[in-house]
Amino acid sequence: MAVTGLVAGQLPMQACNKEFDWVSDSCVAQMLTIASFDQDTWDYQNDIVNEHATGQGYTLGGQTLTTKTIGYTAATNVTKLDCDDPVWTAVGTLTGREIVFVDTQSGVAATNPIICAQTSSVDVSATDAEWRCQINAAGLLTFTAS
Repeated sequence: MAVTGLVAGQLPMQACNKEFDWVSDSCVAQMLTIASFDQDTWDYQNDIVNEHATGQGYTLGGQTLTTKTIGYTAATNVTKLDCDDPVWTAVGTLTGREIVFVDTQSGVAATNPIICAQTSSVDVSATDAEWRCQINAAGLLTFTAS
């Protein structure tokens, strides 16, 4: 199984426009049933399609991210955004293909910026067990200044 991470194309612009604040804003992880994230056209939460319905341990709207941090390493010029792994407890069988990360601070889907997505090459299921979206040890997102 391969997992691919993509940053929303408009995220840097949204950050410069002060629409996105990783540490202060409320952010969620939303589970999608099929891979549908479009890096170039999905900019706000209202673009999300194929979200898992409420049930099997998932609640529509996603799970709030916890322990969000941001850091900078001068030796490598890398800024890292990180958080705890989103975890759902499956009731029956919970299946997802993609997790989309969204800043939901505004409370309005049309103005909640999409941050990034992690897409699996196959459906991932858990039955009466933990369904975990494991964040890379290097962080959810890294940016390198050059």
